[in-house]
Amino acid sequence: MAELTDLFDEVELKAYQEFCKKHRKCGVHSTIGGGVSVIVTGTGLGYIFECRCNRCNKIKDITNADNW
Repeated sequence: MAELTDLFDEVELKAYQEFCKKHRKCGVHSTIGGGVSVIVTGTGLGYIFECRCNRCNKIKDITNADNW
Protein backbone atom coordinates (compact mmCIF):
# COMPACT_ATOMS: atom_id res chain seq x y z
CA MET A 1 0.00 0.00 0.00
CA ALA A 2 1.34 3.42 -0.94
CA GLU A 3 2.01 6.10 1.65
CA LEU A 4 0.55 9.58 1.27
CA THR A 5 4.08 10.97 1.10
CA ASP A 6 4.62 8.85 -2.04
CA LEU A 7 2.37 11.37 -3.83
CA PHE A 8 4.68 14.27 -2.93
CA ASP A 9 7.53 15.31 -5.16
CA GLU A 10 10.87 16.27 -3.55
CA VAL A 11 9.87 19.92 -3.01
CA GLU A 12 6.55 18.98 -1.39
CA LEU A 13 8.15 16.31 0.79
CA LYS A 14 10.74 18.78 2.07
CA ALA A 15 8.01 21.37 2.79
CA TYR A 16 5.98 18.69 4.63
CA GLN A 17 8.96 17.66 6.75
CA GLU A 18 9.76 21.29 7.59
CA PHE A 19 6.14 21.96 8.57
CA CYS A 20 6.11 18.90 10.84
CA LYS A 21 9.40 19.91 12.43
CA LYS A 22 8.20 23.48 13.02
CA HIS A 23 4.95 22.33 14.61
CA ARG A 24 6.44 19.52 16.70
CA LYS A 25 6.58 21.98 19.60
CA CYS A 26 2.81 22.57 19.43
CA GLY A 27 2.30 19.54 21.62
CA VAL A 28 -0.07 17.16 19.82
CA HIS A 29 1.76 13.85 19.83
CA SER A 30 0.70 10.31 20.46
CA THR A 31 1.99 6.89 19.62
CA ILE A 32 -0.07 6.92 16.42
CA GLY A 33 0.67 10.49 15.34
CA GLY A 34 -2.10 13.00 14.75
CA GLY A 35 -0.12 16.20 15.11
CA VAL A 36 -0.29 17.21 11.46
CA SER A 37 -3.04 16.51 8.95
CA VAL A 38 -2.57 16.63 5.20
CA ILE A 39 -5.51 17.89 3.16
CA VAL A 40 -5.44 16.58 -0.41
CA THR A 41 -7.62 18.17 -3.07
CA GLY A 42 -7.68 16.58 -6.50
CA THR A 43 -8.02 18.84 -9.53
CA GLY A 44 -7.86 18.32 -13.26
CA LEU A 45 -4.24 19.48 -13.18
CA GLY A 46 -3.01 17.48 -10.20
CA TYR A 47 -3.19 17.48 -6.43
CA ILE A 48 -3.18 20.40 -4.02
CA PHE A 49 -1.51 19.54 -0.71
CA GLU A 50 -2.08 21.52 2.48
CA CYS A 51 -0.66 20.75 5.93
CA ARG A 52 -2.64 21.62 9.05
CA CYS A 53 -1.31 21.58 12.59
CA ASN A 54 -4.04 20.00 14.72
CA ARG A 55 -2.96 21.98 17.77
CA CYS A 56 -2.53 25.58 16.57
CA ASN A 57 -4.68 25.16 13.40
CA LYS A 58 -2.12 26.82 11.11
CA ILE A 59 -2.41 25.72 7.50
CA LYS A 60 0.28 25.84 4.83
CA ASP A 61 -0.06 25.04 1.14
CA ILE A 62 2.91 22.85 0.24
CA THR A 63 1.93 22.26 -3.40
CA ASN A 64 4.87 22.55 -5.76
CA ALA A 65 3.59 25.19 -8.20
CA ASP A 66 6.27 24.19 -10.71
CA ASN A 67 4.26 21.03 -11.43
CA TRP A 68 1.28 23.01 -12.73
